[in-house]
Amino acid sequence: MTVIDDAFAGNADATVSGPVFDLQGRRVENPGKGLYIINNKKVIIK
Repeated sequence: MTVIDDAFAGNADATVSGPVFDLQGRRVENPGKGLYIINNKKVIIK
């Protein structure tokens, strides 16, 4: 079981520097709404 301790809220229109990954570790080119890993941090995009 995976536990998410901290998550930061983001905006779907915000620019992201660096690669974006989903929770399964797959790289995402165009992230939509959801929970992602960006710059080694968990981010919620609303």
